[in-house]
This record gives sequence, C-alpha cells and structure tokens, in this order.
Amino acid sequence: MTTEECLELFNKIKLDTHDYDRMVNEDCSGIKIRLSHDQFLDWNIRCIKELSDEDKVFFKILCNKIINRNIGQMDLEDCGVWVSESLFFDLKKNIVIVHPR
Repeated sequence: MTTEECLELFNKIKLDTHDYDRMVNEDCSGIKIRLSHDQFLDWNIRCIKELSDEDKVFFKILCNKIINRNIGQMDLEDCGVWVSESLFFDLKKNIVIVHPR
C-alpha cells in the first residue's frame, strides 16, 4: 500500500467544505477551529504521509469499508444507526470516523 493509494482513497471520502464548515460552526472538539478547509485537508494529507506501512494497510481497509458503506455507527442515546461517510485525523493524529447528519 503506497501513500498515493491512501491519498486517492481519502479523496473519495474526505469532508467537503460544507460539512467541514458545519463541524467548525458546531465548535466540535478535536479540530483546530482556525483552520480553513484547505488547511484541514493539508493536515490530513500530512497525517496520511506519516502512516507506517502497517497503518497504511489498515487505512486502506477502513477507507474501502467506508466507500462500500460497510461501517455503521450506533448512537446509544436513541439507538439510531448510521452508515459512516468519512474520516479525518484529529490533532492527536487519531482517525475519527464521521457519520452523516
């Protein structure tokens, strides 16, 4: 698994400007509010480039599962289940999986 392959998969599921702006407007923790969408994408690209070979394999599997709509998330409050749509790296370089609104 190459970095280029990881970046190609990320481009298929990255947060668009609208969703990123919504996240910023909701004051979500774990992201730098002052980053523009382009800076946010650059941060994620840097994180992808720093992945170990083992993590690149995991990243590929995770991205493909998201692309194929094979990862669900359940809210324990109302037991609603959503299909994951995207992911990003937080400030600690943890992968954060995003479910739709």
